Amino acid sequence: MDIPLITYRPREPREQNLEVIDLQQINRDRHRMSHDPTQPHRLDFHLLVYVEAGRGEHFIDFARHPFGPGSFIFVSRSQVNAFDFTDEPRGRAVVFTDGFADETQVNTRASLFSPMQIASNPGPVFQPDDDLLERACSVLAELEHEATRQAPDSMIVILLFAALLRILDRGRPVEGRSDISRDQREDLSRFIELLHDHHASTRDASYYADQLSMTYKTLNALCKRAAGQTAKQMIDSYVVLEVKRRLALEKPSIQALAYELGFEDASNFSKYFKRCAGLTPAEFMKNSAG
Repeated sequence: MDIPLITYRPREPREQNLEVIDLQQINRDRHRMSHDPTQPHRLDFHLLVYVEAGRGEHFIDFARHPFGPGSFIFVSRSQVNAFDFTDEPRGRAVVFTDGFADETQVNTRASLFSPMQIASNPGPVFQPDDDLLERACSVLAELEHEATRQAPDSMIVILLFAALLRILDRGRPVEGRSDISRDQREDLSRFIELLHDHHASTRDASYYADQLSMTYKTLNALCKRAAGQTAKQMIDSYVVLEVKRRLALEKPSIQALAYELGFEDASNFSKYFKRCAGLTPAEFMKNSAG
């Protein structure tokens, strides 16, 4: 099974590269789309889903995460996900690009999410308490109203989106947060972007430190503070996550995947994966098949 890459294609030209879409509309239109969103697909953008009503399980990176009324679902760029419309949920999907995320972080102190941050949090589905939910829904409604205007004010959209994230972040468990500055957050985002582009060619932490114009020691300290992992552990976590995605959904030849990811042979690849994941690629692929 090949995993299609879904790129950002706004329904209307929008300068801010953000859209708020009705979940019921996605469900109605899904059979006319190039790919059915209920089937696994990789995102080339970020996604924040609010579930107003309905229950189900949102598929993210080979795991199914239960959701219900009041749930917020965080999906980062490059993650593999699939919607569950069995119960015909109602709500909103906020779709936004890396460019919008960068602009938001430049203009505010918003704590945007990343694959590594999600991995260190309790999970991608968050259920705020009643007070936070009411406030978040109010801001989300304002965001949708502004974003769908004929001539939306990009700064208002940015500030409303940042406010929504700050409100949601306030209710997330303390152990799931990372206490880093805006500059450090930008460095972390650049590191993850480099991992996205180069994980198949190198797993050398010093290479990534050089690309970020910092020392290995500085990168290591940043990773430990942000995610509780060393730079090497974060690299390995990213590579293993990507391998799991491929094994679970594409069922590739292990030897071909090993070469594609820069390993000398399938044996070294299997040893690396087992050291990091606790089982061999073949065992993982068998387990993921159910």
